[in-house]
Amino acid sequence: MYLLQMGKVGKGGIVGLMSIHISKRTAEALSKIGMGDFYIWEPKERMAYVVLVLKKLPDSADIFPAGKSATIQHIEYELDKLAIDFLTQKKITCEEYL
Repeated sequence: MYLLQMGKVGKGGIVGLMSIHISKRTAEALSKIGMGDFYIWEPKERMAYVVLVLKKLPDSADIFPAGKSATIQHIEYELDKLAIDFLTQKKITCEEYL
């Protein structure tokens, strides 16, 4: 689930436009891998990098409380929706570049 809203203040600061929502359990688990603190709302740029790192890690209940595949798929799904929203807002279609 994602939210396009400005100015919502959460534990991680201001939730900006195009943030990714992750579960509290996932945020707590990701905070343990040495990439800093994670919160339930994270910037899309950070999560795009994090998903690449997660793909390299072994499947572990400590890191992936919901399972490795499910966690990665959720983040990728959220990023994909944000990309589609961006392109829709800019009225850009893939056909323009083919």
